[in-house]
Amino acid sequence: MGAALAGWLVPPLLMMLRRTWKFRRIGEEQAACRPCLGAIFHGDMLVLATEFSWLLPNLDVLTSQSRDGDLVVTLVKAFGAGVIRGSSSRGQVEAMRGMRDAIRRKSTVVVAVDGPRGPYGVPKPGIIMTAARVGVPIVPAVVTPDKVWQFRSWDRMFIPKPFSTVTVTYGDPIHIAADADKEQIEETRLVLANRMEEMKRIAPL
Repeated sequence: MGAALAGWLVPPLLMMLRRTWKFRRIGEEQAACRPCLGAIFHGDMLVLATEFSWLLPNLDVLTSQSRDGDLVVTLVKAFGAGVIRGSSSRGQVEAMRGMRDAIRRKSTVVVAVDGPRGPYGVPKPGIIMTAARVGVPIVPAVVTPDKVWQFRSWDRMFIPKPFSTVTVTYGDPIHIAADADKEQIEETRLVLANRMEEMKRIAPL
């Protein structure tokens, strides 16, 4: 599916499904953090894109400069959020510049932490180092639906089935010092990984 076709078809289909979902938000007050970095898993992106209208304004999403990233761009823009292109493997300078600019605008920058190539559910250190450099906290967010259509992809992308209960959990902010060394960055990465795993595990269905 091309990016233009996906941008035309996917958002209205998602919004039709969303109207049937029963939403439950946990820790939603944390989502009001401005500016901050929002940590998500790649597989949660379709559902969280439908949350963007609730989180706007001042929301930007970091996406890679790959073909898959092109699809994410059309999706993100369709739901009203801004886009920053770049990743740890390509466009690092552009990504950092874009995130700094967004933070200066008091924006939340959403980052899929288990990418751009996986493995699923394993946060990379990039978001920790970025948080230290730009001086903002990290707010994790995870989606836990009770009934899904699951894609066969490394990121375990899913779409909740009609009339599913969808729990979106926003975690407490995670802070890191500007002068953090490699050991502190790794410790914070593990804190983020463990917290997101726990948020997935304990979310009520």
